[in-house]
Formats: sequence, C-alpha cells, structure tokens
Amino acid sequence: MAQSVPPGDIQTQPNAKIVFNAPYDDKHTYHIKVINSSARRIGYGIKTTNMKRLGVDPPCGVLDPKEAVLLAVSCDAFAFGQEDTSNDRITIEWTNTPDGAAKQFRREWFQGDGMFSLLQNNMSILYEDEYVRLGQFTLFVKNYHFPTKKTKSVSLEAITTLWFEEQETCKSTTTKIWGKASAASIYWALDVKRSLGSLSPRSPAKSNVVVEVGAKLRVGFSVENIDEFMDAIRTLLDYHVIIVNYINLP
Repeated sequence: MAQSVPPGDIQTQPNAKIVFNAPYDDKHTYHIKVINSSARRIGYGIKTTNMKRLGVDPPCGVLDPKEAVLLAVSCDAFAFGQEDTSNDRITIEWTNTPDGAAKQFRREWFQGDGMFSLLQNNMSILYEDEYVRLGQFTLFVKNYHFPTKKTKSVSLEAITTLWFEEQETCKSTTTKIWGKASAASIYWALDVKRSLGSLSPRSPAKSNVVVEVGAKLRVGFSVENIDEFMDAIRTLLDYHVIIVNYINLP
C-alpha cells in the first residue's frame, strides 16, 4: 500500500522564500512551481498562516511522478507598518496517494490516521520596501550607486555589525541624502528626505540602517518599517553579528 511508503521529495521554485514588493495598497500575485521529484503519485495541499491576506490557487491537487504545477500566490492589500507580517508562511503538505486511487484530490488523505506519511515544506515571506529587499542570502540596497542608482548586493555572511536608529533621532553629521557622510565612514543609498530636517519633515516610521561588511565604507540605507525588517534579518544573520540600536559612528 502507498500508506506504508514514505513520500519522496518535491522541489519548489523558489525553494524557500517569497518576496512581495511594495507598494502594499494593491493586490500582488507571484508564482511558485511545485515539482513531484518522487517515483510515486502524490496529493498536495497548501496552507497559509494568514488566510485573509494570503491566497493560493490551486490550493490542492494531485501530481504524477516528475509532473509539475504552477501555483499563483496572492497577497491582498494591507496597511504596511500597521499589520504584523513577521509570521506569514505558506506551507505545502504532500503525501503518497493510495494504490489504485483515481487522479482526483481527496481531503481524507490528510486527515485521521490512515495516511501517516505526511511531509511539509514551509516558505517564508521576506521583507521588501521602497529602499531595500531582503533575500535568503543577500541584502539588496536600492538606489545605491551614484549616479546610476544601481542596486548594491550585500552578502549576509559578510555582515559583522548592524546599526539602526529612527531617522528623527539620527545625527545629521553621520547621514547624507546620497553618498559618503561628511563625518562618518558610511556611504548612503538615496533617500531625499533623510537629511532635510525641518525643510521636509521625515516620516517617524522610517529608520536608518548601517552595516559593516569589511570594506572601507560601511553601507547605509533607509527602511520603512524597522520592526519588520529586524524581525526578518535576525533570522538570517549569523549569531555572532553585533546589533546596535543607535548610530553613533566615527
């Protein structure tokens, strides 16, 4: 019987993370490819930790060996910075179908004790806003290089220290709208409101972040929601990384 044989592997593309881009006042849809890499037919089902915000179509199905399906993953509009997204997850569950069963999904395959061999694959929703995108292994700082505005890629393994502070309290001598700060070894990505002070009030929700990567200049950038960003990056950084909640650098 299929129930006595543990399910084989599946592959997903992407394999672990999904990134939804700002702005968040409209619905976004991305795709996941699921491939049955095993030698048996499987049934799969999708769960989300936030059914009001996240949806998947189709939510379940059956795949023959080596067969693939493209899932549409949607994120409804939400109030960025006011809703907690740190625990958003998509879980793919799969199991072997019973021998002789038709190629039609049955919910009972995932219920009770009849099918003990059930596997899961959890996919995280990572952080992205207007200024920065956080990947599984890389930090992408947008509008960094002058004058091209090209993105700078920073390996998370290269980060040894991270500083962060709300823009309202950062010293102006350590920051700059774009380029090298006058009184600190920091090169800042573009943010036209970062150092304008009273001429253009800065958003209290925004923060500055600086990372040390072993280069001559540290990398500085803005973040729209520091709590969500820090929750996401803490799970990816090495435990040796020093994190400081203010920016007071020479």
